[in-house]
Amino acid sequence: MGWGLGIWRLVQVFRTREQCFDIHERGFTHRVAGTASVIPWEDVAQVSTAGGDGRPLADARGMGSTCEIRLHSGRRIRVDAFTEDLRGLAVVVHRAVHLGQFPQGRGR
Repeated sequence: MGWGLGIWRLVQVFRTREQCFDIHERGFTHRVAGTASVIPWEDVAQVSTAGGDGRPLADARGMGSTCEIRLHSGRRIRVDAFTEDLRGLAVVVHRAVHLGQFPQGRGR
């Protein structure tokens, strides 16, 4: 489809030290280890979350709550508890992929 990053209006950013998710109207950008992947909503097959077991030490080590984004290609993107607002990220992706409720860009 050839979408350039310039036409996507940035909606929200979720980040850790190691990875960053920029949410756009048409999908998201996943940045990790200096590499960026642009992922349209149509490429996402499923998003799932798992709650932590309530152990503070597990959450502090990033092993508590997790989110997994599965693409139709088979690629899996794991998001751990170090991600700022992990649940917010999962909700935005779920709404876009499963409910057709796409995030709206700023400036509208």
